[in-house]
Amino acid sequence: MSECFKTMTVLAVAIISVLAVPACSSRDSSHDSVFTDRQLNQIRAEFDCLDSAISAHVNERINLNHPDSLLDMIHRLLRFPKEALTEDQISRQAMRYVSASGIYIALNQVEKAFAILDEGLGIYEDLAYRQSYYSISQAMTIMFFNYAMYDQAYIYADRALEAAMNINDSSKICMAYASKSWITDRIKDGSKDSSYRYIALARQYLPKDNPIAEYITESYAGHIYATDPDSAAAGLKYLKDCERKYSSILGNAEGHSYMPYNIGRAYATLGKHKIAQSYFRQALEESMTEPVMIRNEVLSGILPYYFGQKMYQEAAAILPEWYETTKLRHDTMTKYGMAYWNAKFQNERKDYELKITSNNLRYSRLHGIMLSSMVIVFMIALIFLIYRTTHLRQRLHESYLELQCRTARWKEIATPHKVPAAQDKENTSLQNEVPDDRKQAAMRIIYERVKEVMARDKPFLSPDFTLNDLAGMVYCNRSQLSAAINMFYGTNFSNTVSEYRVNYFIELIKNNPDTRTDELWIKAGFPSRSSFFRQFKSITDMTPAQYCDQMVKNK
Repeated sequence: MSECFKTMTVLAVAIISVLAVPACSSRDSSHDSVFTDRQLNQIRAEFDCLDSAISAHVNERINLNHPDSLLDMIHRLLRFPKEALTEDQISRQAMRYVSASGIYIALNQVEKAFAILDEGLGIYEDLAYRQSYYSISQAMTIMFFNYAMYDQAYIYADRALEAAMNINDSSKICMAYASKSWITDRIKDGSKDSSYRYIALARQYLPKDNPIAEYITESYAGHIYATDPDSAAAGLKYLKDCERKYSSILGNAEGHSYMPYNIGRAYATLGKHKIAQSYFRQALEESMTEPVMIRNEVLSGILPYYFGQKMYQEAAAILPEWYETTKLRHDTMTKYGMAYWNAKFQNERKDYELKITSNNLRYSRLHGIMLSSMVIVFMIALIFLIYRTTHLRQRLHESYLELQCRTARWKEIATPHKVPAAQDKENTSLQNEVPDDRKQAAMRIIYERVKEVMARDKPFLSPDFTLNDLAGMVYCNRSQLSAAINMFYGTNFSNTVSEYRVNYFIELIKNNPDTRTDELWIKAGFPSRSSFFRQFKSITDMTPAQYCDQMVKNK
């Protein structure tokens, strides 16, 4: 799949799996009376065993060596009745909805990813399962955000915040407010105040002993503050402090390129362009190992800066990569109804190309003269090389054809009863062939491929061998192949294959004189006994038995 939306998997696990520390209070005394103690113990033991097996394959990057078996185990885990599980097991069961959605995203099955999360939301919407409801809502928020469906993402961020408030978990409340600030900054014009308010609330609930939450919160804040001249200095301070504290711990985590990128944006806003450019180079280098979506975010932010600073050479260097990542991202979005984003991408691409073109026109005359001179010299050298190569190839091909003809005549003399089939006829015709025109040259190339494939792979030994099969092997279509066979073999495809099979049968009967005929015609690729006798007699004017008798007499 495209790596663009594997980001959802990584972020969902990084934010939800690590931060969602389940409450482990026991439900042993509140289980439904339907289950006996023995049944409860058995169900919980089986649940833990299956969950351990899943955990061995699911980590923060999700192992997809055997996705079908892994999904099967997860779906089996989801069918365990939650009335028989402890609260800790219910929390782990809910997290498997997130794991399953991540696997479906990685397999590019987006509809199933949304469906499994929606199913989980319906199951855990009861107030008794607010912690599980938070985990799945947060995963749904990230999915909609990654698909640039910000209005839907905002709705599920609200649901995640409500669930986090109900269980009074500061880590979850912090991440829900951080998500709302990030989404609000994207979808509402002039909503910087709302983004600032949400990030301030996220910092208010930020736990002191949670480096991942602080790292993510400050990265979001830095992105929002970096382009505001009034807040860039404060945002830069938070970013630098966060980088100093956690770069050694979280430097290899997904999204690590956002930190130098946001620091560079803050410096650019403050007018310190040399420092900003050094951080941008660092962000571009680190984004090489990031998923496509993150790399596209970084490229999309740095490219306008290069144009604004008239750094056209640097802009031209990253423009192809920006184009490919943006195309991949928006093509996938378009598949799911995001036509607006595709149109927006096309307009942005044209604007960037126009700026590059207008800058290059200043130097077009001198560059044009130099390029034209180089092209002329190159074309002369190329034409000479093609002429020499073609001439040498023609001489070698003529020598090869002559040797083929000699070999065919020698075989005819040395093997008295050999059928004058495909290769003998073709070589005889090649001897007196007129010089090739362009069509004949193309047919000759196909013919040479046919000879090579038939001699090397012997595809005619398969009873189901067809013209389409041979066309695929020699890289041409049916019409071209039929024309080449008619031109150089002097017959059609069916007769040509029959001659190859008859010749192969004759070789088998010579090498295995004591073997029954019925055993050998099958090995030669004939589809049936009647077809074998008919084609053999048509080609050799003898039945197989008569041919064998003739062969014995000639020994």
